[in-house]
Amino acid sequence: MFSRGLLKTGFAALFVLATAAAYADDKPAASDTKETKTETKAETSHVKLFKPYSDLKDLTPEQASKIKEIHAKHLAEKKEIDAKDKEECTAVLTDDQKKELTELAASAKAEKKAATAKKKADAASESK
Repeated sequence: MFSRGLLKTGFAALFVLATAAAYADDKPAASDTKETKTETKAETSHVKLFKPYSDLKDLTPEQASKIKEIHAKHLAEKKEIDAKDKEECTAVLTDDQKKELTELAASAKAEKKAATAKKKADAASESK
């Protein structure tokens, strides 16, 4: 009974680490929290206005810009937290476990890539 719970916890931790590894491939978060307006605009240019805000009909460009800026800031904070979580959790592992974790993350990435390719191929064959 105890080992089954430990096994579930281990798989949950592995899932969290694999997810963090996938997100860690994105650009690194800025370490300096003080940003210039130019940097903020550059970061928010990649951030989309998300629901329910994107559905508002009378949202001004200034409001949309501010919402994007806030969202970009929070996304950067989430990436920092994920990176810190991955770093601290990985520090607990042995070298063999770290190697296995890297292999699992690579396998998951390959499976995701294959699924995406299959989905594109299926969509292309349906449109013919």
